[in-house]
Amino acid sequence: ASRSGGLAETTVDGVTGFLHEPGDVQQLADQIVAYEQMSAEQRQQIGGAARARVLTEASPEKWKQSFTKIVDGVINK
Repeated sequence: ASRSGGLAETTVDGVTGFLHEPGDVQQLADQIVAYEQMSAEQRQQIGGAARARVLTEASPEKWKQSFTKIVDGVINK
């Protein structure tokens, strides 16, 4: 994922995926090659960690709490 936008907030570099600098094609290519060279077990670990993070950090309840916090901050300024 690029180190900009929403995916940068949900991706933990090296744990749930890989982050590259926006526009850095070489870094992205290197990460793809490194991922391909990982064992199946390592790729499954990353995938499992990503899924677990999404289930805990991007649940409907978590999004609702975050949205409510933003709205409250705007209203109570």
